[in-house]
Amino acid sequence: MEQQINPKDIMHELIRLKKELASLKESIKDDVEFAIRTELAYQRHEDGDCIEMDSTEFLKESKKYF
Repeated sequence: MEQQINPKDIMHELIRLKKELASLKESIKDDVEFAIRTELAYQRHEDGDCIEMDSTEFLKESKKYF
């Protein structure tokens, strides 16, 4: 026996998938932005364009971002 497909079930599944894809799209966007910022920072480091600071200064500065 063949199983009948209910159009309402299909519509609900499509809506669920659309929401899931939107969430993934946002997550991927955030990951790409992070990767770009990381690469730029790495390039600055390689070019010697960095600031040196002791651990106390570093912790104080890092709290601004977290």
